[in-house]
Amino acid sequence: ANYAAANSCLDALMHYRATVASIQQQTGISADTPGVAAEEPPGVPCCINKSIQWGAWSEQGMALGTVDERRLKAIGMRGITNEMGLRIIDTLIRFADPMPSASVTLAQPLDLPQFLKARDHVPALFVNLAPKRQEGSGKTKRISGFENMSAEDRLQFVQTTVSQAAKDVLSMQADE
Repeated sequence: ANYAAANSCLDALMHYRATVASIQQQTGISADTPGVAAEEPPGVPCCINKSIQWGAWSEQGMALGTVDERRLKAIGMRGITNEMGLRIIDTLIRFADPMPSASVTLAQPLDLPQFLKARDHVPALFVNLAPKRQEGSGKTKRISGFENMSAEDRLQFVQTTVSQAAKDVLSMQADE
């Protein structure tokens, strides 16, 4: 919980700093304007206005276990290697936008075809990257007799179905 709280605090700080920079750009008011307190110490690089949401690391820190790696791989995600992490930081520093439109950056390696295959629908962020689906290619499954079940039986059926789907996604055994 402390880790998540610290990350949220950094995200909020970066968002605040990006907002201040945007207002300064739009209004022409900056730390150099008389009577305006400096938001940034002189010489602070603009790339400091980024918060990185790191995916799971495969070699450092809270490294992934074998079960975690299998679960992530099944849904199209991969662990970040040390080399990859350094390249990400290097890229963000080299290509830092002095007026960042996004103060938070996600670093998560994806196997995009597997990631999209593991979902019932394409997340909005990936719509332009996903191959177009042909009409009628979506899989739907009608449950025979569902409409004839009692409310209690429907509830039990839905709970069992959702529980099994969650276990499948998390690669858990039936008894876990």
